Amino acid sequence: MYKVLLTIISDPKTYQPFILHVFKSKRQGKSEDVISGILIPKARKYYYPIINGIPRLLIGYRNLQFEKKYQKRIQTIIKNLSFPSTKEYETVNIETFSRHWSKLHSYQIEGLSVWGVKGEQIVKDLKRIFHIGSSNLKGKWVLDAGCGNGVTSIAFLKTEGQVVAMDITSGVDTCASFCKKKKMKGRERIHFIQGSVENPPFRKNVFDIIYSNGVLHHTSSTKKSFNKLTPLVRKSGKFYIWLYVKNKSLYNRTVYTINRMLRYALTPFGSGGIYIFSYVWVFLMRLFHNFRNFLNRGDSFYLNLNMREHRLIIYDQFAIKFDWHHTYQEVIKWFRDEKFDAYAIPGIEAPANFQDHGVSIIGTKKR
Repeated sequence: MYKVLLTIISDPKTYQPFILHVFKSKRQGKSEDVISGILIPKARKYYYPIINGIPRLLIGYRNLQFEKKYQKRIQTIIKNLSFPSTKEYETVNIETFSRHWSKLHSYQIEGLSVWGVKGEQIVKDLKRIFHIGSSNLKGKWVLDAGCGNGVTSIAFLKTEGQVVAMDITSGVDTCASFCKKKKMKGRERIHFIQGSVENPPFRKNVFDIIYSNGVLHHTSSTKKSFNKLTPLVRKSGKFYIWLYVKNKSLYNRTVYTINRMLRYALTPFGSGGIYIFSYVWVFLMRLFHNFRNFLNRGDSFYLNLNMREHRLIIYDQFAIKFDWHHTYQEVIKWFRDEKFDAYAIPGIEAPANFQDHGVSIIGTKKR
């Protein structure tokens, strides 16, 4: 963790600024890279650990190995520890999404691709979405809210901005290790945080761009999570989101109903059982989409995925606790209520009929 991060982060519970205590660090060029330490809000009743250079800014987060290693040092700093409790569903989401990225998707970080889209195309699409050139974001802050394995965060480095890659899971560890392993150019400008979009650990009005693709619909309330992120955007800043679309066609309503029934039936088997189920279901879905393609009704998005990517989507549909769908009109109203000008825009490698695939909207905060 680079100390410049202290200028934008805050306690996700009280939004107080942090006091940093460094346990281990190393020089990285002109900056000090904090490897381990603790971040303490002014209340001084609890702390957030920095482990492997990544601040773990989840409410109630605890790591027993870290506590055991630094117990004496922590006790001299905080006399009466009292950690706030975490929500049960957030704990489940951490476990489920960590499997989601580590078991199924970590291989994509090596190829720098997401859903079959290569890094070069991601960079082009990000520049198109946000109307930016190669260095338009120099010195500005970008938040990838729900970064997963971090491929999009790495793509944002091409814009010369300060990039914050935040995810609730250990996907941030995967990306951080990759950047160090490859000695990636500009890696001192990418900052990894384990945190939640439901309780974002940031000060208000700090980001010039927030990007959140396929994340908010997996929280307890899409709108509440959306409203937690909008105050973080500076005036004239941009906020892009992609959500599951509530499609009224008979085909999509039928698919949605079947998925809901399967989700309910698979719940007792846990994420491990659903992971095994995804191997079977993906073959049936491939046959189904190829048959629809034969009838000229195929979905090019699914047909362009490889088996592992398609299996990830199936796991995503059935293993995650929350799975909300929304209309364009609904989400546009959210933006306008928060004083944003907003409109629909094709996302990364979007098909011509992108509005049938998801709610893809960008908003600009009014001055």
